[in-house]
Amino acid sequence: MLEVPSQFSRSVQSLDAAVRIVSLAVVEACRPLLREEYRLRLGLKWPNDIYIASENSLEKLGGVLVEPLPGTVSGGTRRILIGQVINLPYNATN
Repeated sequence: MLEVPSQFSRSVQSLDAAVRIVSLAVVEACRPLLREEYRLRLGLKWPNDIYIASENSLEKLGGVLVEPLPGTVSGGTRRILIGQVINLPYNATN
């Protein structure tokens, strides 16, 4: 769960921006977990699919979902729920 300013609305544009920012962060956080030959092939298929590119295809490894929670909390912030599923079959570095 993440708290964002109350100006963050339930609009499609706000949710799309949150999904893209979180998805990019997840991809960058996963890079060090992969063997070196896979790190540069890790990417996003917009807006939220995480994949490994091969010569002829994209293999989906996971995705990111963002959903606003109703109401606000103290200080004029809103909570959003972030969910992610990652399947790393490409052997972690250790």
